[in-house]
Amino acid sequence: MVTGATGIIGPTICQFLQRDGWRVAACGQTENAFVHHENLHGHPVEASGHFVGLLEGRESCCRLVENVEQKLGPIALLVNNAAANPAPTSLSELTEKYCRMMLETNLLAPLWLSQAAERSLVAQHGSIVNISSVRVRRPASRSIMYPVTKAALENLTVALAMELGPKGVRVNTIRVGAIPGPSFMSEILHKLPTKLARRLMSDILPRHVANIGKSLSKTGRAGVPADVAEAVAFLASPKAEFFNAAVLPLEGGFTFRTDDPVQHPGDWNSKNAVDEWLSREGVTL
Repeated sequence: MVTGATGIIGPTICQFLQRDGWRVAACGQTENAFVHHENLHGHPVEASGHFVGLLEGRESCCRLVENVEQKLGPIALLVNNAAANPAPTSLSELTEKYCRMMLETNLLAPLWLSQAAERSLVAQHGSIVNISSVRVRRPASRSIMYPVTKAALENLTVALAMELGPKGVRVNTIRVGAIPGPSFMSEILHKLPTKLARRLMSDILPRHVANIGKSLSKTGRAGVPADVAEAVAFLASPKAEFFNAAVLPLEGGFTFRTDDPVQHPGDWNSKNAVDEWLSREGVTL
């Protein structure tokens, strides 16, 4: 069961788990999210089944798990990949609704899903993989709730591992670095016809990824979804059966940079490039 299956790394996690023989339940918030992914990429999210459910409260998380179990069988692997990371917000701009949304998605949903899937996970001697962020160690400006909720998720990982480890269930976290995707132009991609949206993404995204890699990695490149998917597949496999309560850093050495790169680094402005592309194509939104 993979949440956030229509996001930046979710589809590749599903694909790699399918490759390794898993029956995968790809979970997204809306049916439209699955449709948009297929329109943009030319193929659906690879999975044994697509499931729609809002991760808003214990009851909705339990319903989602029950739906997956009814249609695909007991859950042997839970990948808590869904995350909320809205636009940067200063302390004075925080609202109760905003903070509750961040807590619900980034911390409480993994807790409720783990609780709902516990019986299946124990019976299958399964595992849970949580997806955290390097921002736990290197917070960005005007981003208060995201690193806080991800740090809490890492501590939840340890607590769940202590609770479920004696029952044969392993719980680990991957602390992910920069995996740039098209989120900076997602609103525009939703508005464009399919062919134009695909052209825009193919023209702009590679340069965006290359630009991010200059400043948010010490490996000479940014991360790609396959990096995370391979790590998930490893932690879910028998090769990782002695990993428990672990936080696996997957961030290209960004944590150990001695400088302090700005939040949007590089000498190429992705949003300006999108505006210029639309102007050249004569597109008015």
